[in-house]
Amino acid sequence: NTPAKIRYNASTQSNLVKQNTQKNNLLTNNLDSQVLANLVAVLRTNFEEGLRPGKAIDRNRFVMYYADMFGQDPPVSGDDLIQVLLQIGTLRDERIFVKDDTNKTDLIDEIIGITMDTLDKGASCVCVDCLFARFSSSLASTLHVYNAEALEEVILKRSSGSLKKWFTYLQSGKKEPDPSGDVIEYMKTSHLPVSYAELQEHLWYIRFDKIKQILVATPSMVNVASEKYLYAPNLPVSELELQKISEMLYGALLQRGYISDTELIQMIEDKCPSVLMNTQEYPTWGLRNALAYLLRDRFSFRGAIISNIN
Repeated sequence: NTPAKIRYNASTQSNLVKQNTQKNNLLTNNLDSQVLANLVAVLRTNFEEGLRPGKAIDRNRFVMYYADMFGQDPPVSGDDLIQVLLQIGTLRDERIFVKDDTNKTDLIDEIIGITMDTLDKGASCVCVDCLFARFSSSLASTLHVYNAEALEEVILKRSSGSLKKWFTYLQSGKKEPDPSGDVIEYMKTSHLPVSYAELQEHLWYIRFDKIKQILVATPSMVNVASEKYLYAPNLPVSELELQKISEMLYGALLQRGYISDTELIQMIEDKCPSVLMNTQEYPTWGLRNALAYLLRDRFSFRGAIISNIN
């Protein structure tokens, strides 16, 4: 049986929008940004009175115009083409129009404002990829901006020199761009282990993979629990307690060549229990990692094995 023809009228508009949302990842998000820009250009140039999605003649005209303008057919056709056009355009009075761009200046000004505010509050730079991820939906619907490179171009032009490009970052010139320093300074402010989720929230302007890379590459940043890091000098252990732990280790290593981290924790529990009271949330390996950094000039920590420095 031939399926009933869809009537694109006001009563089906909400259903069309819903269909479009459901297919978004499979269609629009998988198309090259240049293709999306081309589709917008055809719609804007040749369909000032809108494209009728239910009319085969309008669909065929769209394909023809696209081929004339860009030398090849669009990579989507039929119902898939309509779904993409509904995403990049707007359905009004049973026709698809280019989306109203009247709010585009406000959106870019908002993005620039957030960027400048973030820099003024201490960040040395802001990653364009992070800005794009934060505003991707609004950028696509309002400005037809579908990648970070296009956003960067718009921001630099609009900011009139107040923002400058530094690799994949934006900076104002007030501070030397230093994402590693930004991560380290933030970690220094916390006397508790910081989770990945907290880092993503507070350092949203640095790519998360970059944050993790910085943590791993900085010796003073130690992994103390599952997906949690601590700036080791912030471990709640006093100099007196560290000295006592050192004396215990020296004594134990005089009798044998090495001890395990489990044995170390047992010694601390017996002779310096205040340390464990202040670090109850740390697993054995987490406390060991922090102590390994703090005592790095006195002892050798290799995994779970502790020995004298040779």
